[in-house]
Amino acid sequence: MKPFDSILVATDFSAAANNAVRRAALLAREHNARLSILHVIDRSGLYRSGKGYSPAIDMPVKTAQARVNLRQLADELSRTFKVTADTVVKIGDPLDVLASESSRASLVVLGRRGGSSIKDWLLGTPAERLLDACARPVLVVKQTVEGPYRQVLTGLDFTPTSDAAALVAAALAPAANLHLTHVFRSKQNDALLQTDVPSATLRELREREDAGIIARMRRRVAAI
Repeated sequence: MKPFDSILVATDFSAAANNAVRRAALLAREHNARLSILHVIDRSGLYRSGKGYSPAIDMPVKTAQARVNLRQLADELSRTFKVTADTVVKIGDPLDVLASESSRASLVVLGRRGGSSIKDWLLGTPAERLLDACARPVLVVKQTVEGPYRQVLTGLDFTPTSDAAALVAAALAPAANLHLTHVFRSKQNDALLQTDVPSATLRELREREDAGIIARMRRRVAAI
């Protein structure tokens, strides 16, 4: 697992997004990583007028205000977390810009916002769509920052993808307690429930199957 030496966090200046900014700053301090804060001015702020496009807003003013807001955020992070952050303002489709910018980072951090529009219902929230578009680990922050992560839970399903998730989780919060879980449904147990097999026998079979899964998990963890 490569170290997290470059962290990119996106913000639209909402409370949820700025929670992600503060989490990214804390992680940047913990990992001694370079931190970049990105704000994307949505190109859909332009509308068609006659033969070309006219800005629905004053784009230079909007860009200048975004730079001021980012600078204020960066100053707060410097005071609170003792980290220096680069600030970046881009114009375009937020998802496309973020996917492109993420190629230069080792971790992408986003705030979690509930989807309420029809577009979000059909296509997923921006965070969900970025998970599909981004090749880098993506951390979605849902709560305010109260300190380093203390407990980390990750699923293990014996695939390379879940192996990678476990490695990222362990590297992201090396001081935290790491919990691995595997969820499965026993077809054998389902079938035997329809028979007259005694409950003690069912319990013994289930315990034996659980023990086998735990042994397999331990071997997998040792391997990765």
